[in-house]
Amino acid sequence: MIHFTAPWCPPCRLQSAEARRFAEAADDPIGFIEVDVSADITDARDLSIVAVPTLLFMAGGRELRRLSGFCTRDEIAALYNRLRE
Repeated sequence: MIHFTAPWCPPCRLQSAEARRFAEAADDPIGFIEVDVSADITDARDLSIVAVPTLLFMAGGRELRRLSGFCTRDEIAALYNRLRE
């Protein structure tokens, strides 16, 4: 799971906490990476990130799904569980 964030974005700080709590509590080990779009514009541009916060769910180097805007831990878990099915 990749969280695209920015230090000037209040919803990003909330999203970071929710995503991190989800990843830490998940039954399966989930990789969690944060990318500051202000500092790493190349990765954001390469992945067509147009808004923050954005969460990308990746597997095997390919994007499975993305969520833009703030999402609760329960919303993240629901999507993750659907992707696992």
